[in-house]
Amino acid sequence: MTTYNLCIFPDDASHGLGHIRRCEAVAHEWDKQGTNYRVIWGNMPRPKSVDVINVALVDSYTQPDIYYRLLKSETNLLVAFQDHLSLPPCIDIVISCQYGRAIPKRSTFDQVVCYGPAYVPIKWWLLAGSMNSYGFEKEQKGLVFDCDSVKRGISPAEFSKRMAQAEIVICSSGLTAYEAVFMNKTILLRIATDEQLYTYMNLIRDGYALPMSPYTFILAKNGKWRPRKKEINLVDGRGAQRIVQSILDGLERKKVSIGKGSLTVWSR
Repeated sequence: MTTYNLCIFPDDASHGLGHIRRCEAVAHEWDKQGTNYRVIWGNMPRPKSVDVINVALVDSYTQPDIYYRLLKSETNLLVAFQDHLSLPPCIDIVISCQYGRAIPKRSTFDQVVCYGPAYVPIKWWLLAGSMNSYGFEKEQKGLVFDCDSVKRGISPAEFSKRMAQAEIVICSSGLTAYEAVFMNKTILLRIATDEQLYTYMNLIRDGYALPMSPYTFILAKNGKWRPRKKEINLVDGRGAQRIVQSILDGLERKKVSIGKGSLTVWSR
């Protein structure tokens, strides 16, 4: 049986677990498509075990344009998380989950931009109706979980478990903030990078979070502030599905032959 490969290139270990967790969410959704779909985790150059990369997904803040151009030469479809909204023209599908920033212009006519919280890829175990069925027992919960303090010192599964058990989540304004919104946590926000500024400001403006400070920490700990209810539906848990569907649509537009590596571009 021929195989549709998705090769994932996450950012280096100097960055947080959010890069790994959102890649894992997309990988899980990709594997759900069927037995002829396969996820490969790798680094440049192309993994030796792979003859053809049908789709390459990059999650990086640091790679230069030449990295994307080299990878583009190795794949049928190049997809990238680009929270800073820099859109190198060689990227076929750009994913940016920022909240409240103007939608960027495409670099080329064929480039697809998947933009906003609707494309937040939530981990599959957070989508369960009952957290207890996934080991998130309420009696073990802690009051506060400072997500930024762990770096990559624990596994993604343990990270999500601790966050689910906490009442108050302290985090930077990236994927973790969206996961905390999805779980309706009390959130105290920081800014870790310049790219997070818009999400930081807009989550606070719309009542989903508080800025991290001694004063707001006391408010949250004393139960005097509560987040907006989850039914506002800023994050609905179907972001990974939308990303995978955008990838499959992109492959169809490019008429990629599964397992053969051929590529014929046709106009939309």
